[in-house]
Amino acid sequence: MLPRALLVLAQAATNGWHGPIDVNYGDKDCPNVGCHGPWKGVAGPAVCEGICDGLRGCNAMNFNGGGCCLRACAPGKQITANKTGGGGLSYYRVGPAPPPPPPCPAIKAKAKCLKPCIWTSSHCSMPPPPPPPPPPPPPCCSHKTPAACTAPATNGTCAWNQWNAACTPAPRPPAPPHPLPPACSTFKTNTTCPVSHTLWWQGRCIWNSSGSGYCRDPPRFAPTNPNKPMVKLGVADFGLAESTPALWKGRLVRFDSVHVEYGRPVGCVSADGRCRDRAMVDSAGHPQPYFRVVDPVTHEVLSTSFGMSHVFGSAMVQPAADSMNGTDTFWVWGVNVRPSLLAMQCF
Repeated sequence: MLPRALLVLAQAATNGWHGPIDVNYGDKDCPNVGCHGPWKGVAGPAVCEGICDGLRGCNAMNFNGGGCCLRACAPGKQITANKTGGGGLSYYRVGPAPPPPPPCPAIKAKAKCLKPCIWTSSHCSMPPPPPPPPPPPPPCCSHKTPAACTAPATNGTCAWNQWNAACTPAPRPPAPPHPLPPACSTFKTNTTCPVSHTLWWQGRCIWNSSGSGYCRDPPRFAPTNPNKPMVKLGVADFGLAESTPALWKGRLVRFDSVHVEYGRPVGCVSADGRCRDRAMVDSAGHPQPYFRVVDPVTHEVLSTSFGMSHVFGSAMVQPAADSMNGTDTFWVWGVNVRPSLLAMQCF
């Protein structure tokens, strides 16, 4: 029988963390008391052991890939030996958790002043708290003059809207153009020729199986009547909701009902990207749907932006011959989705 002093020393040597054990704990083995990580660059369990030591009842953990799931095992439930085909890594602690480190001011030696404590000229102390974040800038609508709206303090986030005489959020820069897909002739096999509808260009090429086969562009659509070919006069821009062609005083025009998803600011419809009509915004700077009339060929905006907060726009031209007062009339109607818009204020 070992003397009492040697028995105490042998028992103390077993206290602390042990492992790794080639098996993982399941929830039926020991309750899960929290998972942490994974942390980049952490290869050992020391960080997780420290977290477990500070958690009441925690005495084991699964550890893998720089992270861990802590366990609170009942007496006799800890896994202390490898198991055939166990898989995974686990650790367990014998004995009570080590006492927490003393507060920073109680540490007198520089060598023992460890993080998060810092050693100053003569003593150990906690690091100073970080400075508070700067206050958020006031909303754009709180600026009542053009000078205040565009002052350096706004950091370019506000812009003065001369149509509404209000300070509104500055338009976001346009998204970069989508890259053009590769030419069909660059694909050399039937399996790579993009004819499948699962690809984003949705079957834009055709595989010609004659000879050794090659990938080519599809044929252009021909007009149905060669004597009266179809002539494209213009296009409707993506992002619009409804567009109505009309003949006004002998000129082809297009009435647009513009959605807010069309862009901020809306109206950049020309090839050079210049905005020919400004985004319509409410008093809080939020974009609103609106109406406009444009030339479908030149993309020139023929009207000012009007009908703010109206959707489902339609148009009809009533010639003077069909009017009681002999006047050409351009009728426009829609649905007002925000009838209380004029009562909105900046709070």
